[in-house]
Amino acid sequence: MLLPGDKLSLLLSILPILAYAETHYRFTGFPSRYFKREPEIIFDLPRRLEPGADLPVILLIKDADRYPISVESIEATIRQKQPSETIKFQLPVSKVTDYLFYQIFTIQNSQLPQGGFEINIAFKYASKGKIKKAQNDNHRGTRHKPFKVYHNSESWPKDNGWYAGDIHAHSDATDDFVEFGAPIEVYAKMGPPLGLSFMAITDHSYDIDDEPGKYYAPDLDLKRWKHLSKSISESNANPGFIIIQGEEISCGSKDSRNVHLLGLNMNRFIPGYGDSAESWFNNSPTSPIGQVAGEITGQGGLPVAAHPGEKPTFLEKLLLNRGPWTFDDCDSDDFHHLQILNGRRTDSFFAGIALWRKLLIEGHHKYVVAGSDAHGNLNRLRQIRMPFLNFRESDRQTFGCSRTLVYLGDTPPSAFSILEAIRLGNCIITDGPFINLFFKNSDSERRIPGDTIENMGTSDWQLNIELKTTEEFGPLGKMRIYYGDINKRKESMLIYEDAFPKTYHDHFESLNITNALNSNVLPGTHQKKDFRYDSGITPSPKLNGYIRAELTTVKGNICLTNPIWIKS
Repeated sequence: MLLPGDKLSLLLSILPILAYAETHYRFTGFPSRYFKREPEIIFDLPRRLEPGADLPVILLIKDADRYPISVESIEATIRQKQPSETIKFQLPVSKVTDYLFYQIFTIQNSQLPQGGFEINIAFKYASKGKIKKAQNDNHRGTRHKPFKVYHNSESWPKDNGWYAGDIHAHSDATDDFVEFGAPIEVYAKMGPPLGLSFMAITDHSYDIDDEPGKYYAPDLDLKRWKHLSKSISESNANPGFIIIQGEEISCGSKDSRNVHLLGLNMNRFIPGYGDSAESWFNNSPTSPIGQVAGEITGQGGLPVAAHPGEKPTFLEKLLLNRGPWTFDDCDSDDFHHLQILNGRRTDSFFAGIALWRKLLIEGHHKYVVAGSDAHGNLNRLRQIRMPFLNFRESDRQTFGCSRTLVYLGDTPPSAFSILEAIRLGNCIITDGPFINLFFKNSDSERRIPGDTIENMGTSDWQLNIELKTTEEFGPLGKMRIYYGDINKRKESMLIYEDAFPKTYHDHFESLNITNALNSNVLPGTHQKKDFRYDSGITPSPKLNGYIRAELTTVKGNICLTNPIWIKS
């Protein structure tokens, strides 16, 4: 007979585990290949660094209250070309007995090579009187490979007035049988070196309402939520990085299936436990999408459909009653934002684009945003693959790998200004390159993604497109400008360009295009990595819809703008 916790763990075993791996739980009487009578000891660090940034390195130790240890030494070896350099860390604390202990070390920028390099962290620790050695983590079954870091000579591509953020990530409020997330301070330290200005913490509603350390015991006092609020408030007291409190809420689709809705800028917890896996087949949605979206909006928050292109597995459908986001779920005015880029580009991302395009040509003002869905995972994902058997490691869904860039102009970044820009659709999504798409007229009026041009045919609006990339993401590959005709319910490619060079040059080029509506290909050749196009689109009464842009690099990285709405 399975105990209550065993039932939960069995159900959790069918879920995609995205956080740091919890290795100590076992079914009663069931063996585990990766179980050790030691705490989880994990090192992690960013995959990329902005120019001039120091490299923060985090040490996480979990469950040392059950399995105390002493950390004897830590050495980081940086390898790009021979000879390699070894750095020893000073340890302010050696004896560790905490439930969750973490320490952030720093490697100075002057000690780091430019470009890509590897870093290996070797450490010694004492457990039950024995000295042991490990590299990068002490898991049984991981590969312990060196971390890969890219030290940039150029910042993440963007223009002045644009700010980058990750709007979907999980903290240590996520803590259950199979995974745990990173503390708030870790994100606050890791964000700026990655080139991020803000993030949103969006832990699952079915995790936040549990007793700390008790994975299936409801907590009416919501201690996890309160601790999270306090940690975010303390972090935001320090300038330089903004954390927005949110929640990933399980709610009911029109098919009465469980889907996830992000709430950004939350000050009150909203329950949602239909797919919590806390009891057998008790998986009906707690509340419908519209009700939850209304509760989010009512407290000043912003509702966002989480990863709407993803399809649940057969077991998720059967045991958790999970379902996909459908057009009918998204075509209401209850919410206006879709988080279609969720970590790395996958089939679900392109399914999300297809859903979004269908909504746009039907006249729905919907905007896309991006986040990583990271549960810690700064450099690589180390997750449980088969419960009690083995691990999987990958670089997908690492913090900051997918970004929402908001345009604030001269407005200082704050939680309010960032949320307002997202709400208005003044944002783009990217995992690398940058598009600055805007209209401008002779009166110096500008319209950017999310804005509307009224009476398009009565003014001399000019379309401008600026493209940027860096060596990190590769040369420009393909640019597409789309025009969506809402009257005809059709989206057509207005401009296409793939004649970009495969090398980098320093000069800046502009190209005038007339009557772009009647041309499918931009003329000319181009010899640089940053381009500006001044497209002289002849105003026409038939323009009644939207303009949006897509850009890919040779390496496959992508950027999408939100639509600029055009009314005749």
